[in-house]
Amino acid sequence: MLIPMATFDPTSDADLVKASDHVAYECKMLRRTFDMLWRLVADPAKMGTTPGLRQALMESFIIHARALRYFFWTSAADRKHSLDPLATDYINDWLTKVPACTITQDEYNRMHREIAHISAARFDLKPGEPQWDFAKILGALNPAIDLFFEKVDPERLSQDVRASIQQQPGAGAFKSVRVQLTVDSLACSNVADQQSFVLHIPGKA
Repeated sequence: MLIPMATFDPTSDADLVKASDHVAYECKMLRRTFDMLWRLVADPAKMGTTPGLRQALMESFIIHARALRYFFWTSAADRKHSLDPLATDYINDWLTKVPACTITQDEYNRMHREIAHISAARFDLKPGEPQWDFAKILGALNPAIDLFFEKVDPERLSQDVRASIQQQPGAGAFKSVRVQLTVDSLACSNVADQQSFVLHIPGKA
């Protein structure tokens, strides 16, 4: 069976509406995986018995962060593939509105090489070195997420995304709150240990 060739027109509102479900998914999963990782760290018993889950959550978080870093801070001229929607497709002057990205190019490259691809850059990594600063990454993306859904034309969002936003006060389904958390140690490759964070976690008072 032949699979129809995908197309994407960044000037088409219909295509942007379709893409909006996937943008919203990435935003929600970024925060959900972080929340789940936070809950796992807070339960020492689970930490010791579910190393596979811990690693899966860490890697999932990085994959969603990588997708959103590209979506929010890539210009149309730098679009890597014609099928890739970008925030600037939705909001013409987006790149002049969004805060500067604090995920460094080195961190972005690590997302590609250490998580998304089998790369020689992995070969000499040692457990715990270098570490991912999950709180910093989430803190870099949260303002862009909230600003995007504040500024985007609702007509370029699907009904499901609009309904999700309307169900919540403030920044809607993507609203986050600040929570103080102390992490003892995840004792695992590429994880920040023995640090106090101020984290953005959805749905917690």
